[in-house]
Amino acid sequence: MMVIVFRARRTPEGDGEEYKQWFLCMSELARKMPGYISHKGYVSDDGERLTLFEWESADTLHAWAAHPEHIPVKKLGRQKFYTEYHLQVCELVRESKFSRDPKHVSPAWPDGYWPESAEPVNAAAWEHSVKSFQHDLQAFRKLAADPQSDLFTPFAHGEGQTLLREILQVADHNAYHVGELVQLRRLLGAWK
Repeated sequence: MMVIVFRARRTPEGDGEEYKQWFLCMSELARKMPGYISHKGYVSDDGERLTLFEWESADTLHAWAAHPEHIPVKKLGRQKFYTEYHLQVCELVRESKFSRDPKHVSPAWPDGYWPESAEPVNAAAWEHSVKSFQHDLQAFRKLAADPQSDLFTPFAHGEGQTLLREILQVADHNAYHVGELVQLRRLLGAWK
């Protein structure tokens, strides 16, 4: 999956009716394209706008980027609607989800949890994976430390699992992998 991060600041025209019409037109076109998954927009307190796009593959993203109706609208955006933007195209390396939703369906095990290649495609992909892990761990630690979190009541949609059980699972799982890293460093003589 490809994730596109589009951060932008608009001109006054970018907040006008013409922009809205083009935005709706391009949104509708994207939704009809093969490989389109989703897009959502957010606005920060300082006015910067963030839009996240998801496409099934690099090929489907390229088809969108090169679409003959999309190209002139991108040019119009640079000429008229944006004072600046920053576009990042990211290949999904790892994904982790948590849901209290009883309708949640987990991906197939183990294929749905692992990237296609055992190796990161490049150093940036590795760094992204490490940062994603750290972000997810911090979010989970925050949930575990929240006094409002009920540690003992089984999840309504589970099979007896509790938040405490999930905390212990994460701790056990992470400890196992830290042990693997320690062993690897010993074998490689990679201690500073």
